[in-house]
Amino acid sequence: MLRLPIEELNPILPLRDEIREALVGAANPERILLQWLESYEQGDWAVCDAAAQAHGLDQKNLVECYAKAVVWAEAALQSAL
Repeated sequence: MLRLPIEELNPILPLRDEIREALVGAANPERILLQWLESYEQGDWAVCDAAAQAHGLDQKNLVECYAKAVVWAEAALQSAL
């Protein structure tokens, strides 16, 4: 979104430490959600299904949250132009 490497952005983003760690690959609960999201964006449904089953995730809820986040991101980009 900002066209900067995550390693450069990570220290300045207003995020909890666990989220920062997940963004650079740490194995934590936040990384599980991020992995689901990355798989969803790539259309890797088998990985999405496996992650959801292994960790008790509600995929319908995740998809709804993802859709809302996409709308928010689009609005944020448009307002920045």
